[in-house]
Amino acid sequence: MDTVEVIPDKAKMICYVRAPTRTEAEATLKRVLPCFEAAALATGCTVKTTITGRTFDLRQNAVLGGEVANIVTAKFGEIDYEWGIKSASTDFGNVTYALPALHPGFSIPTVKDGGNHTIQFTEAASTPVAHSACFDVTKALAATGAKKAYDEDVEIQKFLAGN
Repeated sequence: MDTVEVIPDKAKMICYVRAPTRTEAEATLKRVLPCFEAAALATGCTVKTTITGRTFDLRQNAVLGGEVANIVTAKFGEIDYEWGIKSASTDFGNVTYALPALHPGFSIPTVKDGGNHTIQFTEAASTPVAHSACFDVTKALAATGAKKAYDEDVEIQKFLAGN
């Protein structure tokens, strides 16, 4: 039914507040929530806000990243970028606030404009060369985990000890 000026008795909205860092996201949320309150006040409505979860920024562990980079460099030669993803939208960021973690990035051969989250990328990801690249990174991560389990690094040892 296409009727103008019909105001429903109830409306629901989902809003995501995002920012480059956890601190910025929390500061932004403090500014966004009063906007909802003001909109309700201006329209004679009430508002109920429920925060269901937050997604934090990635905090790459430099010790783990350095070790993975050393392993990859020893096997494949120089890498020409800082190891790991500098920023991304992922709930793995929350993990990096709980324990030492690394979310490395790597590439697979794909076609022009065939970046992540495209059909072209999906097709490229199913190829043997992509599987090989993924397996190489998996081996480097596993080797890093095994090595760090016996390392003297205080941060890693505190985590492994449950502290």
